Amino acid sequence: MSRRTSRSSPIDRVASVRRTERSSWPSWATTAFATTTAQWPNGPTATIHPWWWRRGRKGAALHINLMRHSPQLQNIARSTIAAIVVIILVFALACQEQTPANTPDTQATIAAGVDATIAAMPTPTPTGTPTPTLTPTPTSILTPSVEATPTSTPYPTLAPTPTSIPQPTPSPTPTNTPTPMPALEGTLEPTKFTAISSGGLHTCALYADGSPACWGDDEYDQVSLPSGGVFIAISSGDAHTCALRSDGSPVCWGNNEYFGEYIGQASPPQGERLTAISSGTWHTCALRSNGSPICWGDNEFGQASPPPDETLTAIDSGDNHTCALHTDGSPICWGWDHQGQASPPIGEKFTAISSAFSHTCALRADGSPVCWGSNSGIFGDYLGQASPPLNENFTAISSGFEHTCALRAGGSIVCWGDDFFGQANPPAIERFTLISSGDRHTCALRHDELPVCWGSDFYGQSSPPEGQRFTEISSNSSHTCALSHDGSPVCWGVNAFGQADPPWGERFTTISSGLSHTCALRADGSPVCWGFWSDESGRISPVLPPADERFISISTGTLHTCALRADGSPVCWGDNDYGRADPPLDEVFIAISGGDKHTCALRVDGSPVCWGDDEFDQASPPQNEKFTAISTGHFHTCALRADGSPACWGSIAFGTTSPPSGEKFTTISSGGSHTCALRADGSPVCWGDDSDGQSSPP
Repeated sequence: MSRRTSRSSPIDRVASVRRTERSSWPSWATTAFATTTAQWPNGPTATIHPWWWRRGRKGAALHINLMRHSPQLQNIARSTIAAIVVIILVFALACQEQTPANTPDTQATIAAGVDATIAAMPTPTPTGTPTPTLTPTPTSILTPSVEATPTSTPYPTLAPTPTSIPQPTPSPTPTNTPTPMPALEGTLEPTKFTAISSGGLHTCALYADGSPACWGDDEYDQVSLPSGGVFIAISSGDAHTCALRSDGSPVCWGNNEYFGEYIGQASPPQGERLTAISSGTWHTCALRSNGSPICWGDNEFGQASPPPDETLTAIDSGDNHTCALHTDGSPICWGWDHQGQASPPIGEKFTAISSAFSHTCALRADGSPVCWGSNSGIFGDYLGQASPPLNENFTAISSGFEHTCALRAGGSIVCWGDDFFGQANPPAIERFTLISSGDRHTCALRHDELPVCWGSDFYGQSSPPEGQRFTEISSNSSHTCALSHDGSPVCWGVNAFGQADPPWGERFTTISSGLSHTCALRADGSPVCWGFWSDESGRISPVLPPADERFISISTGTLHTCALRADGSPVCWGDNDYGRADPPLDEVFIAISGGDKHTCALRVDGSPVCWGDDEFDQASPPQNEKFTAISTGHFHTCALRADGSPACWGSIAFGTTSPPSGEKFTTISSGGSHTCALRADGSPVCWGDDSDGQSSPP
C-alpha cells in the first residue's frame, strides 16, 4: 500500500498538480507569493506558504488542516481553496504575459525586486496541522539484482568474474540525501531480496539472509539501519520503518513525532513478540503470535486502538485507520471513517486487505477484488479508486493514496483511480511469439511480427531495422539474423567475418546465427552458410556445409554447426575440439542445439543426449527426464518438460541454472550466460546474467 508522505498532506495534491503549471511563471512572481491565509469562523485555516517553509520542500505547498473537522467545513474549505488557487494561477499568468524582455538589464531589475520582496517577507507562522497522509505497504516481493560484468573477449570464456562494483555518487545536498541500495561484493550470484516495502520517500528491503537494506530520503534516519539487524519482516511508514527480528521482537527507527509533537510511531512496546507488522503514516500496528493486535503511535482517530479480544491473521495500517482480517477471513476496521474507509461490507470473506487514505481494498478467495470508502478526490472530483474493474481476479492488491493496483496470476498489473502522475498506468508487458537469446542480447518477435531486442547494443545487434516484419529470428554473439515473409534473410550487428552479410537473392525456411557465421536452410532442405570461423589457434576458415545434404533443422554453435536429416540422424561440421561436432552414432533425434563447446539433442521419446565439453556439467543432462524442447548456452543447457516446466543444468554462475519456480513456458532459448522463455500468453521471462540488460525484457 502506498501512502502520501507527511510532507504532502491530501490537499497538497492540488498544489502538486499545479506545480507544472507554475513552472513557467517568472521567478519573481513565484517568490512574491508569501503566506496567504483564509480563516473560517471557529474553523480551520488554509495557508499557502513560500517554498522555503515546511522543512525545505521544493515548490509552493498548499497546506490545510481540514480533515480533522466536520464534512460541512470541508466542503466550504474546498470551494474556498479552489477559488484561491484559481486566483493565484490567473494572477501569475497575467504577470507572465507582462514580463519584460529577458535582457541583462531586466534580469538585474527582476533580481533586485526578488531580493527586496524576500527581505520584506514576514516569517510565516503555521496556522494549521497538516492532515495525516498515506504511506504504502507493499504486497509484492521484488528481486532487484546486482550483476557481475564479465571482461569482454572475442571468444566465450569461463564463468566471468566481476572486476568492480560501481558505487553510487553521494548527493551534494546535506539533507534529504537518497541512500543508494547496497551491493553484495565478492560473488557472482545476483543480489536477491525476499521482501520490499515502500514508504513516504524511502524504501526498505530484506536480503535472503534477513539483513536489511534501505535507500531514499533519510531526513529522519528512516534509512539509517540499526546495527546488527537481521529481520524476518519489514514495513516502511511515512518517515519511519519497523521490522521484526527472528524471535518476533519489533525494531523501529526514523521519525517519532507528529510535526514536533512526540507520538511514538517508531517506539514499539518492549517485551512483545510479534508475527506481522505494518507501518502507517503516524502509527504502527502488529499481530502477536496468538493473533491479538497491538498498535502504537498517533491515536487521534482511534487508529491505534484495536478492538479487544480479537484474533486476526492479517493487519494493514492506513493513514488514519487500520483494517485486519479474522481467521475466517471476515474484515474488521477501526479508526477514522469519514468516507466509509473503515466500514467493510458485511458478510464478505477475504484473503488479503490493503488500507489507504480514504478507501480500502481486499481480495476474496477467488481473487476477485472488493473496495469500499471514497471514490473521489479531495475536491470531490471522481477518481474511482474504490471501483475495481469487473470480472478480474488477482493474486495481490495494494491501495495507494487515491489509486489502487493489483496483480494478475500471470504477473500483469491492473490499476485504477487517480492517474495524474501516471501512478495508475503501469508499463505494458510485451507479448511475443518467438524469442532468441544471444551472448549478451536477446531478440523476440511480437504478435505483429515486429522485432524487439534488448541488452548489449555495442555492435548494433539489438537495433533491428525499423518497420520490417519477420517470421523467424536468431541471435548469437554480436549479431542477429531474421527471415522476412518471403524467406529473404536480414541481418544486423557485427559483420567482421561476414556473418551478417547473407547471400543476395536467397530464400530460406529457417535460420541460425553462430559466433562468426550464420547458416540457413532452403525450402528443399539444402544448407547455405556464410561468414568464417576462427578456431582457437587463430586459423580462419570459410564455412562449408556438407555437399548434397538435405536437412529439416539446423543449429549453429560457436565454432561448429549441427543439423538433422529427415530421418532424424545428426550431421555436424566445423571445429571439433572437445568432440562437440562428433555426435553419437546410430542415434535418431527430434531436436538439436549447438552451444559453445558442447551440443545437446532430444531422442524421439524426449530423453536428452549431450556431447562435447562437460567441464561445468553442461553436457550431463538429468537422468530419467523427458523434454519437448532443448537449448544450449555457453556453459549451461535448459530444456522444457511436457508440462512446460523448465529444467537447466551446467554452470551455476549468474543463476543460469535456476529458472523461476512454478513457471510454465512454451518456448525456451539459452544465450551466453542467460536464458529467456515465453509463457503461454507470450510474456517473456529471463534469468541469468543481466550485466547488459539481456535478461530484462521490456
